[in-house]
Amino acid sequence: MSTLPKRKGVNPYGTRPLAGITHTVCHHTTGPNSLTAHSIAAYQTGPDSPIAYPAIAYHRLVLEDGTIVAAPSLRTLTWHCGSGSVSSHLDDQGHFVGSNNWHSVGIAFCGENPTPAQIIGMRVAAEDIDRELGVTLERTPHRVISRGLTECPGNNWYDWWSNIL
Repeated sequence: MSTLPKRKGVNPYGTRPLAGITHTVCHHTTGPNSLTAHSIAAYQTGPDSPIAYPAIAYHRLVLEDGTIVAAPSLRTLTWHCGSGSVSSHLDDQGHFVGSNNWHSVGIAFCGENPTPAQIIGMRVAAEDIDRELGVTLERTPHRVISRGLTECPGNNWYDWWSNIL
């Protein structure tokens, strides 16, 4: 796979210790299920993105056919989860970071509603992350950890959620 786009002229994401990660947060990207990792990274790092992401925000991305794309390292402190918590802060590079990002990794499926293959891929991605970290992380939808500030991972998440637990 080619290198994913990054935003030029901004500081990269910071890093964090793996021991503090307690949650896997599940997201959707909106748009069609046929989106690619490259197209999502290009949008997030491009001029039309409402947030100036330095690079793709998700640690794992599940494509339409269930293929799992690993993006940044789990040690990378991406901005996949906004603030959605009582305390937020600026990191040592001057980036706004919500504390939910410090203790979670983000996996996303491409599109509004997951395909059956993406539901399986989300579960497999979460299990792979658990194995990599040597712990079982709590899995949560983005809308739950953000206390309802987003509709992510889509309006029908409760229909498929039990399949990735």
